Amino acid sequence: MKNIAEQIEAHILSGCKAGAERAIGAEIETIIYNSNGKRIPVNQGTEYSATDFMQAIDSGCKDLDTYLTCSLEPGGQFEWASHPAYHIHDIQQEFIAIQKTMNELCADHELTLIDLALDPIYNPNDIELINQHKYRLMHDCFMATGKHGPWMMRNTASVQVNIDLLSKQDAEECGYIADCISPLAVILFSNAPFMNNHPLGYENIRYRIWEDTDPARCGHLIDQGIHNSAGLLAQYCRYILDVPVIFITPDSSGETSAFNGTIKQWLE
Repeated sequence: MKNIAEQIEAHILSGCKAGAERAIGAEIETIIYNSNGKRIPVNQGTEYSATDFMQAIDSGCKDLDTYLTCSLEPGGQFEWASHPAYHIHDIQQEFIAIQKTMNELCADHELTLIDLALDPIYNPNDIELINQHKYRLMHDCFMATGKHGPWMMRNTASVQVNIDLLSKQDAEECGYIADCISPLAVILFSNAPFMNNHPLGYENIRYRIWEDTDPARCGHLIDQGIHNSAGLLAQYCRYILDVPVIFITPDSSGETSAFNGTIKQWLE
């Protein structure tokens, strides 16, 4: 019988597209301000909220019979996810279409999309947290693990790239290369020139926020003793077993809950 790390590795590899053309995808997050220069609240209330925005986008795309996957980040950042695609231009066309819908909705409600990786004006104390228990548990966890957890949750936005894996070797090589080039990627794409209404100059605050969120989860593979691509996946699966749990999946009542222990302890 496979041990837990081997089972996790097998689960990851079960998604490989062996012999197939590699698909890619993108997830793009956006911060939204109202006409008064304030972040729109994430939860529904007396003001137009990020929840209202997401529901309107979802409804509009359903009326047009258009595929859409959207969600909200803990501070109300709107996230759009693309179809899997084989050409980056297909993702671009899909994003142009959703942007048109978003811009029309922004015009109707006097909203502005802030295409920065960090909220330029507000700090986390100014931004309410989404009304979901799992994010409250995440907030409580990150308050104890680093200085910038609330900043990451409420104040940052990102572009995430998804890439199909074709085999175990491909997965290990992709993971290793991505980790090696991440310092350069951070320099090129940080896109966070302001913080707390002040210019940051050459400081790469986006990187510092992520590095100081939770040392058990952040950093580079080399920080966990993984120095090359050979055997990377097995080492990575052993590493994640020792990471503390933030919350566990919903129970029969549909509620997430805390767990005081590592992923390995929970799985056992």
